[in-house]
Amino acid sequence: MTESRPSPDTAPFRDQTWRTKWLVIGGAFLAIWYSVRFVDREWMSQWPSVLFVLVTGIAPQVFLLLFPLSTRDKDPTKRIAIPGKRRCLVEFAIAIPIVIVTMIALGGLNYLVGVLSPGKTLTPDAVTSMASSSPRYIYPLLLFSFTFAPIAEEFFFRGFIHNAFRQRMPTIAAGLLQSLIFGFCHFFGTTHAVIAVVLGLIITIVYEWRKTLVSPIFVHAGINFISAIGVLGMMAEFSDRPTIGVIGGPDDTECIVREIIPNSAASESSIAVDDIIVAFDETPITNFSALATAVSAHQPNDTVVLRVFRDGETLDIAVTLKRRADTKPPP
Repeated sequence: MTESRPSPDTAPFRDQTWRTKWLVIGGAFLAIWYSVRFVDREWMSQWPSVLFVLVTGIAPQVFLLLFPLSTRDKDPTKRIAIPGKRRCLVEFAIAIPIVIVTMIALGGLNYLVGVLSPGKTLTPDAVTSMASSSPRYIYPLLLFSFTFAPIAEEFFFRGFIHNAFRQRMPTIAAGLLQSLIFGFCHFFGTTHAVIAVVLGLIITIVYEWRKTLVSPIFVHAGINFISAIGVLGMMAEFSDRPTIGVIGGPDDTECIVREIIPNSAASESSIAVDDIIVAFDETPITNFSALATAVSAHQPNDTVVLRVFRDGETLDIAVTLKRRADTKPPP
């Protein structure tokens, strides 16, 4: 980060340099992190929740922050310039309207998509799944998303990758390439990745304009903060909806039960992990999106019949839907 007038014994973070080998290692880390999406979800579902969050979320973010700081070419006579309070306040004030305009534009685009293609949305399925999950895990994740994560990601993507790229190629090319990497390192599907690419470009433009990481951090945190509020709103909306309490894999092409939520309707029936749900009250079910649509047409306490395929047999299982807010893991 940089101040308006760095002292003689400090150097702006923007002017730090990295050897090519560190770019290669950083890229390899991103590739490994991205490959998590291809790991068997059934195997990962056996991990304790705390371990899953640590390995796939917190630990990589800590790496994103520490890696650029520890691998830069160090000049023993110069420290990294730290922005003063006044500079931070100025950048915060600049970030607010940028965040507001960006989120209004995204909201308008989402509305337009819904009008042109009824039933379609820019909201990733993973966000909907998050909103319907246990608050015990979601609240800390949302807090992390607009506090530590923006700092770590801005140091890595704008502070490290973008700066290293623009020292090796034209700034515009560096910004485009870095934003593509930033976008497709987000794991919530192609639509979300494309949106993240656009957001990456916006944040990069802000960075090139302000010449400091403070502004991108505030913009990134603001976007994530508003998104977190949206998830909380969805959680409140979903709380009175009916639910079965089964979870599938994001890349499944069939409605395969990968996990059963404790205290749910499914846990109180004979549904089992690895069952393939093929019908809901005689309505064919091809994936979890179709199942969610079928469930939403009912009310809590309605009894429905699920047809499942298990070990070569077809079974009909009666399930009494429960209110989502009443489906909570035991403490």
